[in-house]
Amino acid sequence: MKRPILNEIPIDSIPFPYQGVTMSVGQWDGFLQNSYNDRWILLELDKEENLIHAYQKKNGWVREE
Repeated sequence: MKRPILNEIPIDSIPFPYQGVTMSVGQWDGFLQNSYNDRWILLELDKEENLIHAYQKKNGWVREE
């Protein structure tokens, strides 16, 4: 499965708590595709598990009060 071009969001804009999943650099599969399409935040981690990128489909996460 080929990874699409993802919409990167600023790491400091991630709302907490958030609905998201982690992934390795370059990783892509059906679970990540479905999570992204459902507008979850994808957190990309390097080999040392440092957060390096965050992605979310546009018109994404809305805080429910």
